[in-house]
Amino acid sequence: MQNGDRTDRTFNKVVGLKYEIVPQQNPYDLKVGDYLTCKVLFEGKPAPHTLVKVWNRVRDNSFMQNIYTENDGTIRFPISAAGPWMVSSVRMIASEKEGAEYHSLWASLVLEYENSEIPTCCNSLFILSQFKGTGNLF
Repeated sequence: MQNGDRTDRTFNKVVGLKYEIVPQQNPYDLKVGDYLTCKVLFEGKPAPHTLVKVWNRVRDNSFMQNIYTENDGTIRFPISAAGPWMVSSVRMIASEKEGAEYHSLWASLVLEYENSEIPTCCNSLFILSQFKGTGNLF
C-alpha cells in the first residue's frame, strides 16, 4: 500500500499467501500507455499457463481481457485508459476437507489511474488475496 508521492519497494513484496499476484514494477511509476507486468504465484512459485482476468472501467463501461501467464508466471498488458483497474485470478484445488470437493483461491490486484495530462496512480494499491467463495468481482 502506498499513500502520497513517496514510493518504495513495498509494491513487489511477496506476502507468502497461497495464491498471489505481484506487480513486477511500481504501478505508481506508470501512466496511461505504459505496460504493467505482474507475476502470479501459487505456493510461492510462478504459476505458468494460468488464466488471469484484467478488468478496467471507463465511465459506465467495464472491459475485461483474458490473459494466460507465460512459463515464468508473468503477464504483461497495457494501461490503455485512465480509471480503475483490477487484475484477478481464481485457482481451484481439490479440497482436503470432508464434504467439499474443491477449494477456491482468489488473488487480486486493484489500482486506479487518474485522468490527467500526466496520469498517476490514485491513493492506494491493494493486494487482496485468498478469498473463498463467489461474488461480484468488479
